[in-house]
Amino acid sequence: MKKGRKKPRAGTALRLFRPTSCSPPSIQSAGAIRSGDFKLLEFFDDGTLELYNLREDLGEQTNLAEKMPQTAQSLEARLETWRKSLGTKMPTENPRYDRHRAGLWWSRQTKKPL
Repeated sequence: MKKGRKKPRAGTALRLFRPTSCSPPSIQSAGAIRSGDFKLLEFFDDGTLELYNLREDLGEQTNLAEKMPQTAQSLEARLETWRKSLGTKMPTENPRYDRHRAGLWWSRQTKKPL
């Protein structure tokens, strides 16, 4: 830790809110919270939760959400409370989205694929 920096208070959490999917398509819209040894990922596209104990599983290989549902639900509730306190808007489905054309680059002038 750098000189002059304060150590984080016990019980504080690191939070992340990424409301849109990114390229490559494997990067989904999601929220995350890290509290103590645990990290929870909430994927907005399908509602999936992933829970990891980073002290024991730094590579995030073993999803504990089903084995530890109370921990997952508690962290999910904290994440939701934080989002509401910021007034964030959750992503919604675009009714004009066409997954078959999603990878195409479009010309703004011609409104056709390049």
